[in-house]
Amino acid sequence: MAEVARRSGDYALAGVCLVQRSGKHRLSLFSVAPKPVLAVQAMAELDRGDVDGAVKALQADIDPSSDTQATATYRRHLAGILLRRAVATIRRESE
Repeated sequence: MAEVARRSGDYALAGVCLVQRSGKHRLSLFSVAPKPVLAVQAMAELDRGDVDGAVKALQADIDPSSDTQATATYRRHLAGILLRRAVATIRRESE
């Protein structure tokens, strides 16, 4: 799991939870919609090994709102960065 918040303990501006088991990925996002989002298209891209495709699918699938803490564009951007970080962490841990 990875998230970005302005201060420790604050609500996340964006967050991802990525799990890999038996070569299959489960990816959910939070703070980018009114409720957690299961990123089905991004999971399919990750299962094929295409991280760039997963980031594009993820960013296309979410429609975050803007508020005083972050714009929708920034939240979408953060989600892509957090997905790349989560993939890198999983790869390091599996070595």
